[in-house]
Amino acid sequence: MYTLFDFVFLETKIENALTKLLIGNPIVHSDHVVNEIGKPWPEIKAVTYKIAKKLGLTILNDKG
Repeated sequence: MYTLFDFVFLETKIENALTKLLIGNPIVHSDHVVNEIGKPWPEIKAVTYKIAKKLGLTILNDKG
C-alpha cells in the first residue's frame, strides 16, 4: 500500500520520465517507462496512463 507521499513521488517520477521519453515522439512504449522508473508495469500502469492522458501521449503496451 502506498502512502500519499509515495504516490505523489511516483506520479512526479513517471511524469518526468514520460516528458523525457516523449521528446519528438508522442508515442512511448511501456517498456521504456518501466526501464526509466525501475518498477514493474502492473505497479505503475494506472498512474502512467493517467499522466499520459494529461500529456496527450499514447502508451504502447503489449503486456495488457
